[in-house]
Amino acid sequence: MCDLSIGERKKQVRHLLASRGIENPGGTAEILLSAALGYSRAALLLHAGDLMPGEGEKRLAPLLEKRLERIPLEYVLGEAHFYGRPFSVGPGCLIPRPETELLVEEALAYLPERGRIIDWGTGSGCIAATLALERPCASVLGVDASPLALEWAWKNLRFHGLLGQVFLWHRKDPRDIPWKNGVDLVISNPPYIPTKKLPHLMKEVRFEPSPALDGGYDGLEAYRILIPWAEEVLTPGGILAVEIGDTSQVAPLRFMGEKNLVSLKVRKDYNGLERILLWRKSA
Repeated sequence: MCDLSIGERKKQVRHLLASRGIENPGGTAEILLSAALGYSRAALLLHAGDLMPGEGEKRLAPLLEKRLERIPLEYVLGEAHFYGRPFSVGPGCLIPRPETELLVEEALAYLPERGRIIDWGTGSGCIAATLALERPCASVLGVDASPLALEWAWKNLRFHGLLGQVFLWHRKDPRDIPWKNGVDLVISNPPYIPTKKLPHLMKEVRFEPSPALDGGYDGLEAYRILIPWAEEVLTPGGILAVEIGDTSQVAPLRFMGEKNLVSLKVRKDYNGLERILLWRKSA
């Protein structure tokens, strides 16, 4: 049994995390102890003077060990939050990011109540599930090349009660998707990181599936397939909404969509980088 108080153990964990270069060691320490003890972070403060229970210490040890190995916190906890909702995550699916919430927010502004939606590269299913929950009369098709990612997506769809509204399709090439026309929204957060930049990303990223990150030599490989295909399947007035890596990708991507897609909007992320592109299919 630990002879430290909960507050003392939290300080100890924070110092250990900081010594290993873990980002936000104080907040991470609180999250790990909250998970181990089954407390909210507010309750953790309230019980800071209590003795750290032995069972809590047993649950904390493996969580802390994984985080010290630089396994992403979301994988350690088995959960990430997206658009205010919990989603199960783990090896094999990309961890939802706050920037992708902006993608969903923009798409919802143009999406009809009974729209038909294709989410290409659905991963955990967070985009498909969120759109379905926000538009209960819409039909959604989530597509991914990874069977493991689709397992996570199915688990999340089941949790949110969406197995009758969101359908999953295992394909690498969007041209193999069964919906060939009449689609109101094509949405995607495809791999957009240039291959040469992958080794320089945070250590945690190496635990995420590389096919969901690697966008080829210039980061635009996926869009070369996605954009022409979206032009074909979208209904006139339909929307293509994608997340991109940074401002440098805006001009070449706009050029790719010049044939039947009209540039609609570019939105910046929380750091002021242009990260969301929207097109509307011309009549």
